[in-house]
This record gives sequence, C-alpha cells and structure tokens, in this order.
Amino acid sequence: RVQRKIFRTTAYNFEQPVNNNDTVRYRQLKKVAVSFHNTRVDSLIFNYDLQLFELSNNWSAYQKEAVQGTQLFEWDDYVQLRHIADIFYKHVTDADALKTAATWAKRSGELKPEYGNTLLCAQLYEKSGNKSEAKKAAQDAVDIATRLSLNHAEADQLLQRVSQQ
Repeated sequence: RVQRKIFRTTAYNFEQPVNNNDTVRYRQLKKVAVSFHNTRVDSLIFNYDLQLFELSNNWSAYQKEAVQGTQLFEWDDYVQLRHIADIFYKHVTDADALKTAATWAKRSGELKPEYGNTLLCAQLYEKSGNKSEAKKAAQDAVDIATRLSLNHAEADQLLQRVSQQ
C-alpha cells in the first residue's frame, strides 16, 4: 500500500509540471522522486522525461533517454514500444540508434502482430541501412495485411525500394 501511495502521489505531483512544460519544477521533483529507488516511480519518470523531450523537440535527449530505458521500462508495452520507435523513425538519424529502435518495433510486433508495427520495423531497418532485415520485415507486413485484407501498398513500395538496391 505504501508503494502504491508513493507512486500515485508522484504521478499526481509530476502531472502539472509536465503538462505545462515546466522543466525547472520537474527537475526539482525528479530529484526527490529518484531518491525513492522505486521501480514503478523510475518507470514513471522515464515516461515523463520522454514526454518532456518530445514536447520541447529535444530529439538528442529523447534518443539518449530512450536508448537507456526503453528495454528496462517498456519492454512489455507494445503501444509504447511502437510510439518510441516511431519517434526514432521520424527524428533520429544515427544508424545504431535506428537499429535499436527496430528491435523495439519488432518486439511490439511480437507482443501484438499488426501491419503497422511490422511495417515500422521494416522502415527502421531500411533507414538504418539494413536492407535484408527491412526486406524480411516488409514481407511480414505484407503477409499480415494480406491475411487481414488490408491495404499493403506502403510495404510493397518498401519491398520494391530495398530489392532495387
């Protein structure tokens, strides 16, 4: 019960500074919250850090934080894995970081096989320069879309691009 109370109080206190992009107040609260050494609170802080970096378009800090904490805190959350991987696809250019994000998209697809997260995995592999993995993931996306009678034109285009190179 005490741990739950700490978590809820922390979440409540962080909500306003994060929503208002008040990084000064957030950092003050974060110092206290980190001292709790509570995994759930640490996960909450990780998510709020990412949210603040996203709101401020600080993609280098977002990348650094995501690489350090995504597997630790979000490994079993297919929605969050996909969201973070999508941010990397849109805003990150570092090939190693993109490969890491591809593993998150792949994990998201393992947790819930969907066309979107499988296509995202293929796109991340392509952007990172790994054409063979991009081709495999794109074919998997086509297979999922075909099975569900979905449009797979985007995956087809990706397959065509990686096959030509």
